[in-house]
Amino acid sequence: MTSVKQRSLTAMVAVMAALALFCACAMFVDDRTLLGVSVWLEPFKFAVSFAIFGATLAWMLRWPGYCSSKALGTPSWTRAIRVGLFFAVVGMMLGYTMGYHGERTEQDAEGRDVVLISGHTVGASDADPGLPLTNWSSTGGDMRIPHFIGLHGMQAMLLVVFVLEVLAARHAPRHHHETTDVTPVRVS
Repeated sequence: MTSVKQRSLTAMVAVMAALALFCACAMFVDDRTLLGVSVWLEPFKFAVSFAIFGATLAWMLRWPGYCSSKALGTPSWTRAIRVGLFFAVVGMMLGYTMGYHGERTEQDAEGRDVVLISGHTVGASDADPGLPLTNWSSTGGDMRIPHFIGLHGMQAMLLVVFVLEVLAARHAPRHHHETTDVTPVRVS
């Protein structure tokens, strides 16, 4: 049985997926840029991020009391969720630090200087070249990297637990009771 919260998150994920698809198409037909990057890249990245985050939360809401080992079956899943949610909160808080990097001046579309109070990049300009897709700075530090890692720490922790459990099941010793030969040994 799905809860209202789970249905709401699922609807949000569907809307974000549609927005991501729209933005992906718009990048190919609209050549407008801002600071050398498509104006559709940022909404695309946020739509994908919200879709992944919402899908993860909706999946976790399948279990009532999802932070209990009893609901999930193993303590490792419980720890992964708790640590992942901690990372997510820290990642959200890191987003606020981007607003306090001091003033910088950029030009608007008509060539006028505009003073901005925030930025992503540390030690370089946001207008400098960035990495493909993410546009993270390739010439200085970038606050978006720890923000991204923190926000998606929850998915990373769940993925790590899943992979470790699959590997453990694959490489664990197999006990076949029907073929085990037990011989009593007398010790004198």
